[in-house]
Amino acid sequence: PNPAQGPLSGFGYLGIDTFMQRQPELSPWMSQDLKDWSADPAHAEPAVNELGESVQALNVRDLPMGVEANAVMFAAARERFSTDARAAKVPAAKLTEEAWFFWTTVYYNAGEGTGKKMLLKHGVDYWKTKYTGAENSQSAKYNATWRTSTWDYLRQHGGDDLAEMTE
Repeated sequence: PNPAQGPLSGFGYLGIDTFMQRQPELSPWMSQDLKDWSADPAHAEPAVNELGESVQALNVRDLPMGVEANAVMFAAARERFSTDARAAKVPAAKLTEEAWFFWTTVYYNAGEGTGKKMLLKHGVDYWKTKYTGAENSQSAKYNATWRTSTWDYLRQHGGDDLAEMTE
C-alpha cells in the first residue's frame, strides 16, 4: 500500500505494535477520530514482535492518523517514565531535554518494564553514556542513543523548519 494513503500497517510501518491492547491507557491523548477508528476490531492487526510476543497493532486509515497514533504512544511512554523518575526521586535538574527524549524513547521502544529496570540500574544520566557495542537493533540502549542523537542533530541543525536542510 501507499504509505501516504491507507490502510497502513501500524506494525510494519509505525511501531505501534501494542496500540490495540493498550487503548484504555492511550485514550487520554487520542482525538475522537482515532478513538472511533481504533474502537473497530476490524482495524486490529495481530502480529508477533521481535521478542516472539503476540501483539495487536492498529492499521490506520492514512499517514496523519498513523503519526497521531505514534505520538499518542510516545506521550504514554513519557508519562510512564515521568512516574518512574519521580518514584526514583530523580532531581528535576537531571531531567534535561536530552534525558527526557532518551528515556521516553527507551520506554516507548523497549517497554516500561525494561525502561524502569534500566533507569534503576544505570541512573537517569545513562543517556550520556556512549553506546560501545555492535550495531544491534534489539538493544534498547542502541536504539535510544541512535534516536536521541538523530533528534539532537535535527534540533541543533534543522531549526524549526526541516525544509531548510534540503535547500
